[in-house]
Amino acid sequence: MSSIWLDKKDLLEYNATYRVLICRECQYAIQKSAVSSHLLRHKIYREDRQRLLLYAATLDLAEPEDVLLPAQGFQAVGDLPIIPGYRCILKNCENLCASLKRMKRHRSEVHGTSDSSHVESFARPAMLQTFFRGTKLKYFEVADVSADGSTASAYSQSRDHEGDHATRGGGAYEREQEQLVGINLDDSILSEQALIPSLHAVESSSPSKMDLEMLTYFHHYNTVTSLTLPTPHNQPGFWHEVNEIALHREWLMCGLLAISAYHLAISSNDFVAQQGHREQATRFGSSFDLGFSLAVSSNVAEADESVAKRAGEWVHCLLRLARWASTRGGRTDFDLHSFITAVRTLSSTESMTAFGVEGRSQEAMFAEAKRILDIDIAVSTDGCGTRTRLLNHLRILPSRLSDIFGRPDNVQDVLATLSAIAALVVCCSSSFESDDTAEVWQRPVAWLNMCTEYFHSMIKNENSAALVLVSYWVVFVQRPERCGMWFLNGLIERMSEEIGEKLRAHDRPGNSLIEEYISKDEHVKEVFELQPPSYISVYFFHIPKTMRVNLVALVMVAGVWAVTQKTALTKCVINLPRTPFDYYMYDLEEGLCNIVRKTTVKDLSMHKKQWIWFKAYATWCKFFFDKDWESAKIDEPLGHADCPGLKNIKEYKASGGVHDSGNGMDVRCAKCTQFLGFKRQNFDVACYALFKLPWDGCLSCGPKIP
Repeated sequence: MSSIWLDKKDLLEYNATYRVLICRECQYAIQKSAVSSHLLRHKIYREDRQRLLLYAATLDLAEPEDVLLPAQGFQAVGDLPIIPGYRCILKNCENLCASLKRMKRHRSEVHGTSDSSHVESFARPAMLQTFFRGTKLKYFEVADVSADGSTASAYSQSRDHEGDHATRGGGAYEREQEQLVGINLDDSILSEQALIPSLHAVESSSPSKMDLEMLTYFHHYNTVTSLTLPTPHNQPGFWHEVNEIALHREWLMCGLLAISAYHLAISSNDFVAQQGHREQATRFGSSFDLGFSLAVSSNVAEADESVAKRAGEWVHCLLRLARWASTRGGRTDFDLHSFITAVRTLSSTESMTAFGVEGRSQEAMFAEAKRILDIDIAVSTDGCGTRTRLLNHLRILPSRLSDIFGRPDNVQDVLATLSAIAALVVCCSSSFESDDTAEVWQRPVAWLNMCTEYFHSMIKNENSAALVLVSYWVVFVQRPERCGMWFLNGLIERMSEEIGEKLRAHDRPGNSLIEEYISKDEHVKEVFELQPPSYISVYFFHIPKTMRVNLVALVMVAGVWAVTQKTALTKCVINLPRTPFDYYMYDLEEGLCNIVRKTTVKDLSMHKKQWIWFKAYATWCKFFFDKDWESAKIDEPLGHADCPGLKNIKEYKASGGVHDSGNGMDVRCAKCTQFLGFKRQNFDVACYALFKLPWDGCLSCGPKIP
């Protein structure tokens, strides 16, 4: 037993044996979320109540139906009243009742006997206890240790009336008890945890439920989330300090709870749970935004207030990142500039000082970058290692930019870009010097503050050279994501896709530079790769909508096969969310549509487009049937690649089922022998030739793939 002291009396007592929390004054156990309302009944308000709720959140409490009752004749449980009652002695029945009236009713209803003149014939006296009241009432028999039965008798009489009332189904108390859930207490926390303020700004239809949810998120924040968040340089206890400040500022506490809720949403594999956590995060986040805006506009000059505002800035940025990361596939306000702004805020000036780059001139930055590149060449001439490969890419980047974009119109653009490249070299070199999570985060993001404001304006104005350089920087930010920065989940890939979109929008040559960069390095390829071969995406919108549904169905079947075989199909064939399988299936069609909209057909000739569909399936077939899939010469004429699927198509073509008319390929129906046109039948032909799926007839005369 462990007690909690309050107002010079022990009000609550936790019984670890049976995992129940007992109110010593009321003499019964409190169900889980009834703790808050129960304390109000005892006129315990605000700070004291919140302190007790915080203490209670650490205990292991059982639901009423899960409480293991003592065996018959065990010693009575302390702080629970002993009630004189009766035990049924009829065969195979051990029913317990607190009154003779109830026992007689039991005999009549259960055993079908109405004669109750001789009580000893169907029941015997017993000493009873119960942990809970109301609808969860359940008696158990204990040894008779009471020397004075007066109290027990009085209690028995009160229970008799209360029991009749409960049987009729009335009473607000019983209805309230049905909704209650529990809280746990732990003496070891009493001296370490402080109170949590009451968060009036967060609306909820059930105050007791809201209290429990707050405690759940607060506990998760303290034990898990706070350990995963980035910290300013040389301030490992930053979030502990923020926690202390938040205990006295409701708006900041709401921000921490919102971060915790987003963390749970991203970590969960259950879609319904994700939705619930996101809804709670939105509520907490709204309260934080309101309080933070008021705090920023205030003129309070106290030291604590300035620290709170700084903490609020970090929380605000983390909430934006977490919200974007938790809404994969959904519509958000995510864009390149917003992402960079949020990450830039989290790059502290202290880290720049530690790296020795704060206040450096452009000449000094160039000299440092040259020194790093010269040392790297001398130390690692074989080009091995991720760091060396990335530095090699940065070494040739200025000349490649000149080749691609030609003579620049603005000298200031050139200086800002070269300065940013030099800063990226410095960050790249230092980011691989440590595997510490804090260092892995601080060094890549410090690049944003090392770049000039002019370069940031170039990014905002979507300057091609600046976008290319940002795409190179994405490689370094990928490392913190892999080291546990959950709030970056999926954002790096989304940002690289947006950069590609911006460059493709006006047919800018910088996109080819990024593709060249990706194709030459497996590490970079793994980070950037827009996964599907372009012909899969191109052809998707060139087939009828009904066939698109079949395509999606086929991809889903292939996805099931890939997941069960633990292969990398979703990485090698088509760009689908790299998430747990349930989410992948849920958002499959939307993911397909989003990818294909980003592909251009400008560089494809008409003849090549006619073969796209078969080449796409040849790629799939190569992946299925041949482990050495990268050796397939997919871009060569049909039938030249060493692929079983292509051979099948060639054989089918030779049999007269496919006709090359010169303007493209036409398909002959195997049933009605009519040529029906490329767009109407390719799906079924490819499925038959490559996957051996059932196919018989055309859209008019034959059955379709379900």
